[in-house]
Amino acid sequence: MRIVDRYILREIGESWIAVSAVLLLILVGNAFLVIFRKVGGGDIPADAVAPFLFTYMIRSLVAVIPFSLYLGILIGIGRLYRDSEMAALAACGVGGWGIYRPALILSVPAVLSVAFVVFYATPWAAHIERAASTEIANRSELAGVDAGRFNESRDGNTVFFVAELTDKRTKMNDVFVHGPDPEGGSGLETARYAAQETQDGARYVVMYDGVRYIGTPGQADYKIIEFAKHGVTVPLPRGGEASLRRTGKSLQQLLASTNLYDRAELEWRIAVMVSVVVLTVLAVPLSYTAPRQGRYARLAIAVLIYVPYRNLLVVAKSWLGNGESLPLLGIWWAHIPVLLLAAGMIVYQGGYLRLVRLRA
Repeated sequence: MRIVDRYILREIGESWIAVSAVLLLILVGNAFLVIFRKVGGGDIPADAVAPFLFTYMIRSLVAVIPFSLYLGILIGIGRLYRDSEMAALAACGVGGWGIYRPALILSVPAVLSVAFVVFYATPWAAHIERAASTEIANRSELAGVDAGRFNESRDGNTVFFVAELTDKRTKMNDVFVHGPDPEGGSGLETARYAAQETQDGARYVVMYDGVRYIGTPGQADYKIIEFAKHGVTVPLPRGGEASLRRTGKSLQQLLASTNLYDRAELEWRIAVMVSVVVLTVLAVPLSYTAPRQGRYARLAIAVLIYVPYRNLLVVAKSWLGNGESLPLLGIWWAHIPVLLLAAGMIVYQGGYLRLVRLRA
């Protein structure tokens, strides 16, 4: 590899790594907010944050790798234009293929990384997510109880508060429970402590040394019952196994399937790999920046091109899966507009149109 190739490769590589880190940080931060909002709402227990966050990060790499390389090329080569280094390279005979070569060399590990993510890492992450969802569905209502805060049941009808959890979360001190009463109205129950027990296949929370208030809010005819021991039925887990995302299917399963949705999923994974090369071809001419322009002058244009291109791939996948497009077309046609745009920019910047006009 020539010295010039290594120099351009380093400029693009450093920008690619920096952009990837920023994008991952943003996506993971958003994922934290979404997941912890679900934890706060009681949909996900606190100990299940790690598997859901991990699977989200794996799925995010499918979008981060092509887009970060795209922006990395724009920023890296754009700096060479801004500092007039590209003009110096052109004066030395470096241009055209000499610029494309290091960019395409760097796209090889990007394509391989995307291939590993879409064909191996993403299905693996989907199985981890299904296992976590299944485990949550089969948990008891009390498995996700946290001490020191109000906890809501899955059906939203019961609220309970536990001041302290002891004996490996099997004993609860200072218990407060509010929910509907079987006799009508609502019931409020307090106890000094409680423990979980199982009898004849049913689960109970046995409360000790407490008081139960039964009645309708706004009315004075309340019943007050003091008890030494009282059992409350805990709803059984929902059970069953969570469904597996289509992204969880392996390459062998997709190749053997005749389902249109599976074919769309297979072509989508290949299209994501192809998009790395397509965006690389587009990024090189798009990175052209006049000496007086800012370093990030073309980023807005680049994003305005990338978003419709990405959406077009999604639409093409949806059409293929729903049978709304010819199976022969697949998703491949979605790359054509971007390739035509790149070809037009290369021709224009190469001066071929001006040369044709002079000869005419």
